[in-house]
Amino acid sequence: MLRHSGIRVEELCELTHLSIRQYQRPNGEVIALLVVAPSKSERERVIPMSAELFHAVAQILRRHTRKGRTVPLVTRYDPHERTWSERLPFLMQRHIGTAIGVMSGATVLSMLDRS
Repeated sequence: MLRHSGIRVEELCELTHLSIRQYQRPNGEVIALLVVAPSKSERERVIPMSAELFHAVAQILRRHTRKGRTVPLVTRYDPHERTWSERLPFLMQRHIGTAIGVMSGATVLSMLDRS
């Protein structure tokens, strides 16, 4: 997702299921959009999804919604602002033992280093 969208790791960790939107052009064509919430730039960005980016997002959603489940609502700790978010359907979440947590930027970077 990082390569296809051009977003930063911090922004990746903040993406939720609500970040995925669609736009229908007047000719009926539907375009998938990735909405990146404001962070350092203080501006919301809307990125039209390429086929590769859409495939990556769909794989993540498929993993979370197996067997008819919805994307779990979890809280996320922001180490820069030292606050907890409200419960949201974050895309970058994983099981840690029996708990579900949102991946931190350090975890994502560690995974990238290993690959």
